[in-house]
Amino acid sequence: MKKYHYNCIDKSILLPFLKKYVFENLHRLTPYGLPANYITLISSIIMWITFIYFLNIDNVDTKSVILAITSIIVYVILDHIDGLQAKASSTSSPLGEILDHFSDVFNAAIVLFLTFSCLLLEFGALFLIVIWSNFIAFAATYVEQRERRVLYFGKLGSLEGIVLVLFVLLSCINKTGLSFWHNSDFSLLPNYLILISVVLLGSFITTINCLIRIGSCPKDFINFFVSGTILTILCYLFSIPWYLAFLVITGYSADYILKCMQAYFFETNSRHPDSACHILIIGLVLLKFISWELTPVTLIFWTYGSLLFFKIIIRGKILFQEFRHYWIWWNKPILNG
Repeated sequence: MKKYHYNCIDKSILLPFLKKYVFENLHRLTPYGLPANYITLISSIIMWITFIYFLNIDNVDTKSVILAITSIIVYVILDHIDGLQAKASSTSSPLGEILDHFSDVFNAAIVLFLTFSCLLLEFGALFLIVIWSNFIAFAATYVEQRERRVLYFGKLGSLEGIVLVLFVLLSCINKTGLSFWHNSDFSLLPNYLILISVVLLGSFITTINCLIRIGSCPKDFINFFVSGTILTILCYLFSIPWYLAFLVITGYSADYILKCMQAYFFETNSRHPDSACHILIIGLVLLKFISWELTPVTLIFWTYGSLLFFKIIIRGKILFQEFRHYWIWWNKPILNG
């Protein structure tokens, strides 16, 4: 592996303003000794705790919405402070980059889950479409990094998307704001579909722009897109519980994205999405033409989802072993003179 250099182009519209007036000011309050990777882990832990909390409540009330808003705000702040801390302490590393960006893959999915929860939307086909389109955009971003050797964030990216989500969640604090999204003020369809359309359009534009900058559409990305789309459709056709479909789609996408990151750092040929997905798809298509109980099919999805996350853990362990010398328990103080 070549000498590490964080090569990123960020054209975000909101980042310069937020960095100057929010992130940098809050970073000054951060203890110098606190490693950037700790900050990344703390932000992820906050999101996962919030995710688990929402999974275990029956009704989303005002307090729950405020919790979701607070967690997302803290996550966004820490997600930018960790980079500032790494730069200030000269501890930027491939380990930190992978930890930061790979955790964003899961955290972004949690943000979408919280959005649907606070809007009181069903976790049906629409949820699967939104989640899958989000992962397509993430995958395209890291395929571009692998191919062009640079990580590129456009003018309207994840930061702008999360800010939009925060405004939506703020409107859900009271019943009037929540009702607005379920009304049909602009068409025969509920207003929340306008929001969903914006999210889907953002993912589509991000994906297309990545492929345009690459100059082609890599075969492994086509494989990922087609297989993942079929997998998502089958989750709906077989009436797989939303949480299980969420697990499988997330695991399938995260596995491929981590492979793209691994290929970027080590220039390996391990680029294609999970091959077991093809076997699963063929088997499910065959099962669709015969009588089959729902429970065994659900068991198949649980098995596949568990396999995916087991593979991710193994690959993550390998990457950590390769980069473990970059791990810092505490930043050393700067010696004067």
